[in-house]
Amino acid sequence: MSSHPRASQTPPHVGDSSSVGSGVTTTSRMPLHHYPEDDQHPSPYLDDPPPSYTVIDNETPHANPFDLLPMSVSSLGLHPFKGTSKDNTVYYLDKRLDTDPEFLEHHINDLAKEPPRPYVRIQGLHGETKKSGEERRSKNVMDFDIHVELTPLLYEEMATRRSWRRLRAVNNFDKVRRGTVTSTRAPGFGGSGPPEEGTPGVAQWCYRYCANKAGLKAFVLERRLTGWDFALVGSRLESLVRATNYRGQIKITFPTTNARVEIYNDCRTNRWRLTRWIVLVFYFTLLWIFSWPWLSFRTRWFETLYVEWPMSRPDRQGTLRYACMSEDQWYRLWRRPIQRAVLARRHGRLSQDDIDDAYVAPGSEHFARDLSPNSHELKTATMAEAEMNSSSRRILAVALENETAVLSKLVKDLTGSAPETPDPSLGLAGTTHPLALKTPYYSTTVPVWLDLIASPSDWSETFLTPEAAEVLAVLGGVVVVFTAGPISASKDHPAKDLVEHVGKVLKKGLGGWEWDGVGLAVGVGGDGNEEEWDEICAEAGLEFVSVGGKGDTGRNEFGEKTGVARVKEALEANDWSQLEAPLSDDEFGDFETSSAKAGDDDNNELDPQKMGFGFDKTDFEGLRRAIWEASQDVEEPSEPNKAEGSKEGASGGTAAGGGLDELDEDEIAKVEKMMRKLQAVREAGEGMGEEQRKRMAARAVEEVMREL
Repeated sequence: MSSHPRASQTPPHVGDSSSVGSGVTTTSRMPLHHYPEDDQHPSPYLDDPPPSYTVIDNETPHANPFDLLPMSVSSLGLHPFKGTSKDNTVYYLDKRLDTDPEFLEHHINDLAKEPPRPYVRIQGLHGETKKSGEERRSKNVMDFDIHVELTPLLYEEMATRRSWRRLRAVNNFDKVRRGTVTSTRAPGFGGSGPPEEGTPGVAQWCYRYCANKAGLKAFVLERRLTGWDFALVGSRLESLVRATNYRGQIKITFPTTNARVEIYNDCRTNRWRLTRWIVLVFYFTLLWIFSWPWLSFRTRWFETLYVEWPMSRPDRQGTLRYACMSEDQWYRLWRRPIQRAVLARRHGRLSQDDIDDAYVAPGSEHFARDLSPNSHELKTATMAEAEMNSSSRRILAVALENETAVLSKLVKDLTGSAPETPDPSLGLAGTTHPLALKTPYYSTTVPVWLDLIASPSDWSETFLTPEAAEVLAVLGGVVVVFTAGPISASKDHPAKDLVEHVGKVLKKGLGGWEWDGVGLAVGVGGDGNEEEWDEICAEAGLEFVSVGGKGDTGRNEFGEKTGVARVKEALEANDWSQLEAPLSDDEFGDFETSSAKAGDDDNNELDPQKMGFGFDKTDFEGLRRAIWEASQDVEEPSEPNKAEGSKEGASGGTAAGGGLDELDEDEIAKVEKMMRKLQAVREAGEGMGEEQRKRMAARAVEEVMREL
């Protein structure tokens, strides 16, 4: 019925059998399309947010969004007999609507200005079984139930109520009830009766309804949503909820209220059928068994008009243009408030205040930077950037789920204050705590993201997904906190699995040696096990720091800091003002010649003593000779081979020479790559202790020798 290439049906209502699926519920039957607008790199919002989801002046926190959204009052003074905009269907009864076609048409035009009220509902449930004696009872427990109003997406500008709505009549091939009991096509187009001349419009259907002499009749106006891919949004929301490590059942539905208007002719029977207590009497006395068939066969329905509310439409070039924002833009605006609400196990509607809170919170500017000013600009993103004058990078501090106290104590010792959570029953997972760093060169406040891990393997898989790339991109430090107890040969320590999977994320997600952040493994206690834990953490690419043990005396025999002081020293040595960017071959620059002047060949050579590996220059001379001798073995053929090669023609000699040239280039590229790797190791070891730096350098040189 719609020519729109992406027209979809109205989203399902709560309780609809079609609204419950295997985790994600949507109504779009269209395939997921590729949107040209989403491929662009949008600039951040700078001014006003999209249509407010609360009150206009934003003075009343968490106001009901239904009170703000445009509500058309009938210019004819008509009021619904039953139902409000919060219900799916609104009912009207009035004598004038049964007999005056112009009055009915005027009322229909007023009703067409009222929008449907779609919203997304996200529910999380888990099953519980209680045993009472020999009887077991199972029930579903609702962990969170949140919903977000989508009605602002129907308007280009809500203040002036400018939208793309269209009041339309069905065409002759649509199978609907046309003043009949059953659905049928127009006469001459598949329906019985004389052929229809043309396609009736709004005025003609109003006239036909008023002229119909049936004792019971009803005129229906539907409000339909088109131009939005609810399936795409539903699937992305499910992934968002799963990223919080929630393992319960997820239900995502798109209910719509105020989607249908039914106008009945004014008579006693229709008043009774719309009166609740009379309906209940018929149900309890089982009279509905007789009344329901009688009403069904006696009522004549006119389901011939509908209001189409496009959320997007193609322009002349075929590019989709959105009334407010696209699916991707809406998701990027709401993903952080929704994720915070899921972690807090919220129940209720999310409002504009939740957006403001999320984008003013630490780390919010990275979520705001992806939003596109399609029709509005986000003032809250600018507020976040103004208030976040500290740094652009973050610290991720993780611990096992059963070691909340250990993580909390370390954060308190490090920052001077204990982390707090809005809801004590939810723990520290998902909270943020500020860390003030001050050196002779800078002073800043770095947000510390706290996370509690139930399954290290699931956690690492989640952080290595494409959805987590944005989080990894802003990390400047990773701190793993655990109790460093003795390691048994027969049974793995639970913290060992945690360290290994965090190391997996560091190597595969952050780039390993080439990542310019700081990775620390803080072992609490663990007297006598420091060396074992040091080896385990070194293999994962983490520096091990013992806190609270006998060795935590403030400084070691080399005069280096230990314990919490070492943790803070390592964090202070990092650069917190630079955003992480994808690494490339020229990430380190032309370090061979960066410090050399023109014509100064001596400076073009890397000085291993300056690299701080703890090795003499003779060690690298041995490495260089080994590489040279290996290349000579390949390049210099033996005497029999030379004699045999002289018998070949000129073309053969040319080919051989080309192979040697290619071999030389490969060897040079290989050496350059290895030297870049050594340079990266040197930079990574700048903030470490002398022993740790030597061990790291030894492993790096060993890898280089093995590869060459």
